[in-house]
Formats: sequence, C-alpha cells, structure tokens
Amino acid sequence: MDSKAKYKVIVATHFVPEPNDQEFELIDNKEYSIGSNGDIDCVGDLVQSVHGYIRVVGDDIWYTDNYTIYGSFVMSPPGKCNPLMTGEFCLGNTLFDLKEERNKGIYTLISKGEEDQLRAEINTADTKEFFIGRDRIAKVQVMDDETISSQHAQLTFDSSNSTWNIRDHGRTGKGSSNGTWIKLGVDTIIVGPEQIMRIGKDCFIILKKLNC
Repeated sequence: MDSKAKYKVIVATHFVPEPNDQEFELIDNKEYSIGSNGDIDCVGDLVQSVHGYIRVVGDDIWYTDNYTIYGSFVMSPPGKCNPLMTGEFCLGNTLFDLKEERNKGIYTLISKGEEDQLRAEINTADTKEFFIGRDRIAKVQVMDDETISSQHAQLTFDSSNSTWNIRDHGRTGKGSSNGTWIKLGVDTIIVGPEQIMRIGKDCFIILKKLNC
C-alpha cells in the first residue's frame, strides 16, 4: 500500500462488497477519473466514458459529477425522508424522473433509459403520497424490474414548498432490498468513509478508510 493512500474505492454490483470486487487505492490530493474509460473502471449502459472525478483532500473525499446525462446518486438510509432536489431517483435498476407539467400540481413520473416510459401521472390535488413497488396496492406498479421490492419506496408531496420527499422502505415482500438512490443536486459533494454512491444502473462506489 502506498504510504500516501488514505482510502480505497470498491467497485461492486451490490452495496455489500464481495471478494471479487475491484479495489482502487486513493493517494492524497490526486484526482482520479471514474467511468467506462476512467482511472477507476465502471461499466453499465448508463455509465459515461468519464462519468466523474474523485479526490482525497486531507481527510475529506471530494466527488464531482462530469455533467453527465443520467447523473450520480447517493444512497438514502432506509426509513429516512429525503427531499428530491432534482426529481430524479433510482429504485433497484430503474431510474425515475418526477417532473411537474405545465399545469401546476400535475406531475409525470417516467422511467429513464434508451426509451423513456411513462409510469404515472400524478395530480397533487388528489394524491399527496403513494408507494412505488411490485405490489398490486402500490399506486405505481413496476413489474419489469425484479430488483424492486413489493413496496419499495414512498413518495410524499409537501404542499408548503411544492417539493417531493422520498422514503425507502427496506426489504418488503419477496423482493430484495436494493436501496433508494437520490441524484446529486450539485456537481461536487464531500462524501465520507463508508458512504455509498452509485453511477449508472449497475455500479456502486463504496469508500473505505485504510489503516494508515
């Protein structure tokens, strides 16, 4: 291990590391590119050639999204409500975008990819909260993604400031708990050790502090 390396990045397909996952050590104050053609390799349909940059500055880890089409995401802790700063989030292997249409209070929820798909039209005058999942009682039922749980996440509209909040429900039914991911609201953030990030649909970046 390089004496200047403070952290390592594990690139995984799940947020629980496995023995065969790639590991990369980060030297202090050196910038690394992340992407399908980066210093740190990630793969996946929604990963760009250079998707982002990561740098250790002192005890902080800086991550910068490279103005990507699909963005970079951070994991939401189960049970905690988080505001959707951009309206974009990820459940399982599906990226969603919740946008207000021309008529105030009317929102459309689409799943993003090569062919965007309309999932629902939401009128906040009638609906203030709803579940997304594979269960039939979910207002937005997603059956074409087996990584989404029965009642994967709940969206709640805050009429006081016209914003949506999202809450992950953890594992429900027979589905696996693949987390709820929220798109970064700004290009650059400081992330801490053990924090989990996601690029595209497939790759997770797990930051670990080294014994130094």
